Amino acid sequence: MVWSDVTCSDWGSAMLLKACLNGVRRRGTHDRLPVTPEECAREGAAAVAAGAGALHVHIRGDDGSETFDAVAVAMTLDALRHAVSVPIGISTGAWVMPDPDDRLAAIKSWTTLPDFASVNFHEDGAPDIARALIDRGVGVEAGLWNAESARSLIACGLADQCLRIMLEPIDPDLDVTVATIDEMRTALLGVASGVPRLLHGHGANVWAVLERAGALGYDSRIGLEDTLTLPDGTAARDNAQLVGVALEILDAGHRTVAVLDHAGEATQGDVPAGLGPEIFRDHLRQVAGRDPDDGAEVTLQEQQVLLADIESVEAEPDGHRSRVRLRSGLIIGGVTGAAIVAALATIRYRRRRSH
Repeated sequence: MVWSDVTCSDWGSAMLLKACLNGVRRRGTHDRLPVTPEECAREGAAAVAAGAGALHVHIRGDDGSETFDAVAVAMTLDALRHAVSVPIGISTGAWVMPDPDDRLAAIKSWTTLPDFASVNFHEDGAPDIARALIDRGVGVEAGLWNAESARSLIACGLADQCLRIMLEPIDPDLDVTVATIDEMRTALLGVASGVPRLLHGHGANVWAVLERAGALGYDSRIGLEDTLTLPDGTAARDNAQLVGVALEILDAGHRTVAVLDHAGEATQGDVPAGLGPEIFRDHLRQVAGRDPDDGAEVTLQEQQVLLADIESVEAEPDGHRSRVRLRSGLIIGGVTGAAIVAALATIRYRRRRSH
């Protein structure tokens, strides 16, 4: 089977690029930094139009400071949902409300729920915050700043219940950041393999880490929360421009490689540079582990396959091809890396429902 029609942008479409609109930055840091619900809706709509597949926002009160107040949460989420139809997530950072009990009470008071929320696992009370969100039907993005926070996530037993596991190295030194990424990935080996990984950087390291995420086949994020500048050091116009540039970088980071088909002939598939067979399998596992309510399906070896029906993705004895086992007992064997890339290029999701 020949996969020569797979394009660079096809792989990129299988990855999630999330726009982080504001973060902890204060008004005045950037002309287009959104603070009010209306500003968040405007920036969010522009970021989605530029290609963002999800949004992350820090909720602000009337005075511009971060808050978990139920009314403020509802106003911002309502404004965003009138403007976009992609999943929307918010922060639960302890710097806003240091006492975990206060944060739990705030979460329980929310009358309008985000699609997901980030929980930093180096913070006190993180497992309880995550459980409270899961109990309310809110997806959890587990934020990991280092290997120790990765071990904390593993120890609490919630990794498999997360929507995503976010690797968020924060050291300004790029060499330290790279080492931290490797340490976190090592700590997470064999852990919650069905849960997607998202990797992103901060400040001067943003663009290098984005490229690393693309090479690993991980989801990523970009926005004024993480950087105010483009790769050349000039000021970014807004969140939408950052999203557009990030997608260009992710698309440019791919190359065509030759893979052997069933007859031993060389076939072409467009795959990220430097990726081996296990990365293909891991990416398919991650995508298959997403919310089954999305009703996503792919075309694999000319068969329509619901992602929720995939039970496992295993290596065949040669270590290069893969075997996809479905819950029905059917096994799709002899799957090449190019075939997985082509399958991910056909992915189709239903829109998520608003809460």
